[in-house]
Amino acid sequence: MLAWKSPSYRQQGYASEATKAVVDWALSQPNVQSVTAGCDRDNISSKRVLEKIGIQLIESRDKMLVWKLCKTATVK
Repeated sequence: MLAWKSPSYRQQGYASEATKAVVDWALSQPNVQSVTAGCDRDNISSKRVLEKIGIQLIESRDKMLVWKLCKTATVK
């Protein structure tokens, strides 16, 4: 999922709210057991969104961080 927000809408919680809604929906699907996300290691805003909703950092690759949330975990 790639997202861009106008500067006037930043730091108002919209990205966290939207990301949480997508993750909640995905995990509500019967055949989905986990959600995985990736972001550029230098993208502080994306890292904060993923941390805020409770997705766990599981791997660090060259320029990318990989995050995962399993169905048994609770989304904040």
